[in-house]
Amino acid sequence: MKSMTKKVGLALSGGGARGVAHIGVLKVLDGSGIPIDCIAGTSMGALVGAMYALDRNIDFVEKFFEEEGNWQSVLGLVDPTLRDGLIDAEKFRVWINDIFRGATFETLKIPLAVATTDLTTGEVVEITSGDVAMAVWASMAVPPTFKPIAYQEKVLADGWFSEPLPVGLARKMGAEVVVASMLSIGGMRRELDRKARNLVVDATTRGFNIMAHNLMLHEAAGADVLLWPQIKNIPFFSEASELAHSEMIADDIAAGVSEATARLGDITKAVGG
Repeated sequence: MKSMTKKVGLALSGGGARGVAHIGVLKVLDGSGIPIDCIAGTSMGALVGAMYALDRNIDFVEKFFEEEGNWQSVLGLVDPTLRDGLIDAEKFRVWINDIFRGATFETLKIPLAVATTDLTTGEVVEITSGDVAMAVWASMAVPPTFKPIAYQEKVLADGWFSEPLPVGLARKMGAEVVVASMLSIGGMRRELDRKARNLVVDATTRGFNIMAHNLMLHEAAGADVLLWPQIKNIPFFSEASELAHSEMIADDIAAGVSEATARLGDITKAVGG
């Protein structure tokens, strides 16, 4: 591949547990020698992006999510008192600190920016310095799963509320070419079972997904290459929606690989290879 001189930024959207599809995208870019000069991530995209930025080691990221006892262990952090939300805050602190082990933005191998939401003002808060684990936690803190995070006199929650696909953030980091990985089921057709017991919850979730999809499309317009891995459109409350199933993780990663492979020519052309 020719030498590439344009600064390439990767924007990774939120997407809940299905965000492991970003790993597949990273595998293709990493294996193809596409340079990633900076990463902007929201929610699960922040977690995957930050883990890759630690040491540019995609095998470490993939192994972490595929191995029994890592991603699945999050399900063991449930707080039955619901004092801190569905997930016990102290247990989650230990879990995420064990991943990043005191890393700061300044020690990462790839510049990173993380999008969160200030619940007081409704504005995007973009974090580019300090403790990585705390920033990623804030970007993932969607109520009622997590309680909001206190950060520099702000009350922060999931970046998905305000900047679900951080293309603009990648531009702010100086990216001349932005490759965006968008995980959205809001734009996929899905019939609702109007007789289902969980219809209200399912419809609410569907509504939020549609809202986020349209906001993502607005941001996606600023990307040079938009990747949309076709993750399965599965209702959250169903027997098929067990988030930690190894089969689902493998399927989602494969969806990212498939999408990035199909668009590799466009990506190479955009970065000048």
